[in-house]
Amino acid sequence: STVFLRKMIFGSNITGKGKLFGVLMCILGGLLCLQGDVHHNQIDDTNRDLSHDSQIYLHGDLLALVAAFLYGLNDVLAEYFVKNNDRIEYLGMLGLFGWIFSFCVQAPILEGEAVRELVTKFGQRQSDIMESDFLWVLFLLFC
Repeated sequence: STVFLRKMIFGSNITGKGKLFGVLMCILGGLLCLQGDVHHNQIDDTNRDLSHDSQIYLHGDLLALVAAFLYGLNDVLAEYFVKNNDRIEYLGMLGLFGWIFSFCVQAPILEGEAVRELVTKFGQRQSDIMESDFLWVLFLLFC
């Protein structure tokens, strides 16, 4: 997807044998994954509901394709914004919104129990200090 999106946005083609080899390897890997799913369904137990298994594999393959497209879109848009805007501002906004998403959305949903345990174990003030220390370490790491 990166190749096609790059062609649409920048108007440039794949340059170099290494990139072409990488694209071909990705396509080959996707085809092997699809072939493995089909082969698994053919040798599976006849007592199981094969249509349900096929739907699960289809959903997994579709999610993998969507993820690959979104990853390619992210690469192309990142290249576009870095070329056309200030790099420091881009990386700063990426870090800021990444932090907001990580602490305000991802952590409560995926790590809610661990966050509650941290607050109850150390208290609200101590957990705020730990979060602040973590942010300073990230800041110093990326400076």
